[in-house]
Amino acid sequence: MSRWRKALRRAVPAGWADRYRDCRDRVQAAKNHYGVHQGLKDRPAWRNVCSAVRVFLRPAGTVLFYPERPVDPFADYVLCAWLGYCIVKDPRRRFDVAFKRRNRTLFDPAELDAVRVPREQIVNAGLVDISKGKVGRVFEEVFGYPLALDPLRFTGRIVEKSDANATHDGRILEGPLTPDQLRPGSVYQKLINNQSDRAGLVVDYRLPVYGTEIPLIYLKYRDYADRFDNYTDCGMMEVEQAFSAEQVEKILVFCRKMGADFCELDVLKDADDGRIYIVDVNSTPGGAVRLLPKGVRRKALERMAASFDRLLATHVSV
Repeated sequence: MSRWRKALRRAVPAGWADRYRDCRDRVQAAKNHYGVHQGLKDRPAWRNVCSAVRVFLRPAGTVLFYPERPVDPFADYVLCAWLGYCIVKDPRRRFDVAFKRRNRTLFDPAELDAVRVPREQIVNAGLVDISKGKVGRVFEEVFGYPLALDPLRFTGRIVEKSDANATHDGRILEGPLTPDQLRPGSVYQKLINNQSDRAGLVVDYRLPVYGTEIPLIYLKYRDYADRFDNYTDCGMMEVEQAFSAEQVEKILVFCRKMGADFCELDVLKDADDGRIYIVDVNSTPGGAVRLLPKGVRRKALERMAASFDRLLATHVSV
């Protein structure tokens, strides 16, 4: 900090700086709120302006994201903007809810020592490992059948992918493999036959999980030849249309064991044996609302935001 800034800070009366930052956060929350609603392009701009003014005058609250601040179009940013929450990153600021956020596979819990609230009140504080290996182990513990396999013994088609999150580097190999074929830092899993009812496309079920709620399911369609990367279309489905009550309960148990309060899961359903497989946990999901058909985007956001708001309410700092 320059000497001029230090001198200015000493000259400003106590409390003025806090009031300035509070006003700045309200302005930013209102701008974020306007931007998200206006981006849907489904109602007049004046309605979004009026809604943004209400957010400035009475924001929903303040959420601390630490150590990283979310940005557009990540789901946590969009939901806070939709609901009218102010977002802060400095743990010394006043906040209503603390949210652990780090876009990495592994997280050091010691980083949260800077947040002066009990660890159990911090959203996602327990979600410290989202590696594919950890996901596979917890999945097998909860569901009772494995996703991982031994590539040196298994005969048939094998999926090889990086153990790290969000690499999209999966490839299909023919097993059994030889030791020199194994790639360091990779996991080896069963190939799931997730063929959709659309010719040439496979389908992933993307489940937003907020506490004990799954407000909806995204259907992400991918070309069979590019099944580990880009998706070509996106739809929406009710949870009960895709999964049984028992499966939903196990999904929520899985999230609890992972330490996930807020996440999105990638779930595949095998057309051969009818079983479901959780293959990925996303702690900083990008969100797919913008890719839904125009007529259902607002409905999807309203439902997700209501569940997200209830999650935040259970983690209010006192």
